[in-house]
Amino acid sequence: MDALTTGWAFVLTEMLKMGGLETTDYSYVETGNTAKRVKALQAGEYKATLLVGNYINQAYDAGFKHLDNSLARLGPYQGSSFGLNRAWAENNPEAVKGFIRAYIRAMEIVYDISRRDEVIDIVTRHTSMTTAIASKTIDQMTSGAYGFTPLAALDTDGVQLVLKLRNQYGAPQADLSNLDDFVDLSYYEEALEAVKEPQ
Repeated sequence: MDALTTGWAFVLTEMLKMGGLETTDYSYVETGNTAKRVKALQAGEYKATLLVGNYINQAYDAGFKHLDNSLARLGPYQGSSFGLNRAWAENNPEAVKGFIRAYIRAMEIVYDISRRDEVIDIVTRHTSMTTAIASKTIDQMTSGAYGFTPLAALDTDGVQLVLKLRNQYGAPQADLSNLDDFVDLSYYEEALEAVKEPQ
């Protein structure tokens, strides 16, 4: 695991529970980011790890097997998102909407197949991915039920699952059941309308 107190640790715990395993049947090791976990897996330090995106492809290429899929097992899960302080957002609404507009436009470019070579070039210049892995990763992240979302939309069902698992496994215990405490889509909706307006 990257850490034992993150949402992904809770996802794995729930998946193992659904598979009939108790917490006494396994142990987690905090290792750090995904790149470190892939290296540790390849070095034989661990039996299994959680992976995402291009790291799944790296593991496949190294001969490792896929054991399960959180989407298939649990349903949508908002694994990545941007967050900020509500008071700061209220005091800086144009900055918030400007950032969201830029992100929506970036997703439009990523999903635009006619610009795929440009996207792959950007990814390879700013990461350690090869062209082949970048191409495969972008295809996967834009063509399935997991990965990026068109127009950078937030998956509220996925957020609900995040809150449910945090309620179940998080410490200290807190009531995180009210989606409105954590999600305000008004900035996104205004930014999306601005993006849709003719240039």
